[in-house]
Amino acid sequence: MTDTRIWGWLQPGTLPGFSLLNSDNLGSGLNGTLITTDAYTEYILRDLDGDGIVYDTDLDDLSYPTLGEGIVFDGTLTNAHEIAVYENSIITMNGVDETVRLVVTVTDTGTWAVRIHDEDIQPGWYPADITRAQIGTFLPTEYSGSHVTSVDGMLCFAAETPILTPGGWRRADALRRGDPVMTAGRRFEPLTWTARMTGPALDEASAPIVLDAGVLGLSAPIRLSPQHRVMITCPEANLVFGSRRVLVAARHLLGLPGVCRQPLDRITYVHLKTRRHSVLRTPGLWCESYLPGPMGEASMPPSAWRELMAASRSAPREKSVCRSLTAAEANVLLSRMGLLNGQGRQRGKQLFPRRDPSAPSPARNRSDAPA
Repeated sequence: MTDTRIWGWLQPGTLPGFSLLNSDNLGSGLNGTLITTDAYTEYILRDLDGDGIVYDTDLDDLSYPTLGEGIVFDGTLTNAHEIAVYENSIITMNGVDETVRLVVTVTDTGTWAVRIHDEDIQPGWYPADITRAQIGTFLPTEYSGSHVTSVDGMLCFAAETPILTPGGWRRADALRRGDPVMTAGRRFEPLTWTARMTGPALDEASAPIVLDAGVLGLSAPIRLSPQHRVMITCPEANLVFGSRRVLVAARHLLGLPGVCRQPLDRITYVHLKTRRHSVLRTPGLWCESYLPGPMGEASMPPSAWRELMAASRSAPREKSVCRSLTAAEANVLLSRMGLLNGQGRQRGKQLFPRRDPSAPSPARNRSDAPA
């Protein structure tokens, strides 16, 4: 059994007009609705059979939850009846409006909750800072359930990833707290915390993204968790986003030649954290260090989170080393850089490493060292 904690806004009362016999309670009728954001709540997605999905109970898709799994609100287990996504939703945080997708879930009892889509949560976003949220436009897609993996809880290197240290390249899984690694500005800083997790990686939220040699200047292939961000430095980023250095999630590079998703029965991921959020040197590419966040906290056992906070001298609300792009923004940047050839985002070909990553030779390129 897997329990995954997520956060969202539990709305007062039942969904207006809710009927258990109706499989289309969620629709365009909620477009433009202002939701209550006075207090957020953590609730649990309980995946009893370990397939990575908590299924809903509506009759549209003929999928049904395993007995005993569902959503736990305040200790009470219930089933999700319907799940819908609303694009172009607006949240106001610290006085600034952000466009996101909101996910609305209604249970068999009519209780309903709203949360930000995992992929749209950016570093430094905390629910307590959000003062207003308005539901956008209903997407008429039938969802059979919710994935239990919190995407931003997995900002990790595959175990074999080479990381540059004063003594040369070392595997990520060989590094320990206190070991110096190269960070932004070509400075060596000690790791303040390391951790690893081993398990299945078969779905889009967990399967590693393979970046082959040659991608963004890599001199050897590496594998990253889907939401792990890499730094891209180029004039196009400065032109479009006002900063020549930006972070792009590995999953948002799918569509580039030499980038693919690699589902595996089992993989070991490694977390590497420095005192402040930074980027670490892999063979020809800078990749972010671990950045604590609300979803990451929810995906960790409490003991692991306490260990992380005790080992770090930084505040829990840690700032990102630079701007992180959304999927749409990443698509714009890659197109401006001429890497998508005007074809938009497509699934990359299935590629496998052709070189031994234990002996890389770094190469300078457009995504090279930040000053």
